[in-house]
Amino acid sequence: MSSLRSALVCGFVALATGACFAPLGPLVDFGRDCTDDLGCADFEPLAPLFYSKQCNEAFCDQGRCNTRPRDRPLAGVSGDCRRMVCRDGSPTSIVDDSDVPTGNECQDGTCNGGWSSLRSKADGTSCSIGVCRSGTCRPAVEPSIDASTEDASADASDDAPVDAVDDG
Repeated sequence: MSSLRSALVCGFVALATGACFAPLGPLVDFGRDCTDDLGCADFEPLAPLFYSKQCNEAFCDQGRCNTRPRDRPLAGVSGDCRRMVCRDGSPTSIVDDSDVPTGNECQDGTCNGGWSSLRSKADGTSCSIGVCRSGTCRPAVEPSIDASTEDASADASDDAPVDAVDDG
């Protein structure tokens, strides 16, 4: 009975779109003849809403081009705690806690259930130009600037007359 129901649903979809996506079967284009799989190499079905070329492969099925799901890994974004794969003929994002984010040398990336986070390494941890401070690599010894001395000397020079001569 379920195959009859699938056939009826497929028939209604075919009337509307010229193609059919059976719930557990392949996508069918009703207008393409073939003699072998090479004849279907550039085949794309007429119902693109249900079709992903990267996740399906075309083949010749009893003289007609058809497609079947191809489960495989896909290229994705690195460091987002997820992985793109083809599943049942569609691109799907799945949790991958080994795909940790990369911040900088003073941060550690972690994944937990597909959620990413960056945590600052302890202040004083060695890094390429010195030590880590608040998640950033900084020189080990930074020059200190005494703002009050700098401001006072600037104020004194501003008050001196331009044509003053030291009689010494």
